[in-house]
Amino acid sequence: MWPAHDSQGRQVVIHLVSEAGQISAELEALQRLDPEELRSDPRNRTIPILEYIDTDGFVFIVIPR
Repeated sequence: MWPAHDSQGRQVVIHLVSEAGQISAELEALQRLDPEELRSDPRNRTIPILEYIDTDGFVFIVIPR
């Protein structure tokens, strides 16, 4: 994980969730819990994902710090 500031000045963390050529269980779970209809459910206590970054097969998520 890498702490950073995004273009809006927010403190964020960049976290590697899947390596090249693999779809990790963590990435699958995050993608299932991230749609808007689930995000609005008060039982969903996952950290909101601000952005997915897919580069050379590596998938990173950007989350609030």
